[in-house]
Amino acid sequence: MGGWWLLVALALAPPVEGDPRLQQRGGDLWLTLSQSVLGEAEVRDYLDSGLTTSLLVRIQFRDGQGQRFEGSARIDLRFEPWDEVYFATVWDLNGMHVQQELKNRAALEQWWRALQLLLYRDKGVAPCRPTRVSLEVLPFSAQEQNNARNWVREVGGTRDGPSGAEGQSTANIQLLNVLVATSMQRKPLMRFTWRVSCLREP
Repeated sequence: MGGWWLLVALALAPPVEGDPRLQQRGGDLWLTLSQSVLGEAEVRDYLDSGLTTSLLVRIQFRDGQGQRFEGSARIDLRFEPWDEVYFATVWDLNGMHVQQELKNRAALEQWWRALQLLLYRDKGVAPCRPTRVSLEVLPFSAQEQNNARNWVREVGGTRDGPSGAEGQSTANIQLLNVLVATSMQRKPLMRFTWRVSCLREP
């Protein structure tokens, strides 16, 4: 049952402190991640290996009429052994965000606690429903890392299509969709799942 390829599924239990938190702000749904993930021994070991650790985050829910909705994001974490610093890259509906030089494990954990992912956007008011949250830890070889960097530069640099804020939002969604589709082709090292409530911003 051991080994890197073991899938770990957390039971869909009532919310406890440290579980993911989903919050509605108008037409947007924002997710704060579980604080326990980085403390998992296998996650820590893989991250400290120096290879990029990719995390695929997804939400799934249904509205009052039973229609299904989904949202996703991806996080790449890498530890640089020579300088003993961490690097993080995040893709969500706001595009790509690069966090440079998290100088130690404590800084990484503080950044993780503060991270909020935009996973769903509606032109009106976003549905605020009980939601399934999943997080998959994906393997990432050195060759895949180089290929991904080249691919992101190529796709991220595309300028075709609508201009302005709407065009940028469309480009962000297209880039994120392809990243997620590529990620889903790899067998996860670990999988975490939760059932969470949605909190409406006052």
